[in-house]
Amino acid sequence: MKIAVLFLGNPIFKDDAIGIEVGKRLLDKLENLGIEVFILERTGLSLLDYILGYESVVIVDSFKSNQHPIGDVYELPQDSLTPQKIYSPHYAGLPEALMAIHALKPAQPTTIHIVAIETNDPYTISEEMSVEISNKLETITNNVFDMIIKIMNRGVFNNCSQV
Repeated sequence: MKIAVLFLGNPIFKDDAIGIEVGKRLLDKLENLGIEVFILERTGLSLLDYILGYESVVIVDSFKSNQHPIGDVYELPQDSLTPQKIYSPHYAGLPEALMAIHALKPAQPTTIHIVAIETNDPYTISEEMSVEISNKLETITNNVFDMIIKIMNRGVFNNCSQV
């Protein structure tokens, strides 16, 4: 089974960098389990190149829902993402990419899981994450890894190396 984990983020938008930072910390650990890892500063339809062709995909990204404590790691149901009205494919986000994947039924992965990291400020331009996120980086990294393993243990990633 071809499995991919995508770590998304933007290093110049404060807490939005958390996905990239966690991905760097987990890269070797996940690859040693037979999982392909992509650390991406991309969004929207450009994600299709990294999702199509895999049987199972986990997407790790920052979110600001105001419904979880800062630094909380949780699985986000796909149907909770609402597409925005866009006037150009250049402005498409994760919800639009997931819609495109579902439209491409023959090539879509069997399962797509979204692992969310609750952030404080993913919008301010800064190369430094907020203190709340920086202070929890090790815990967040461990919790993301545990969440990926939990997803694997549900039987979704049957041919992955044993943990």
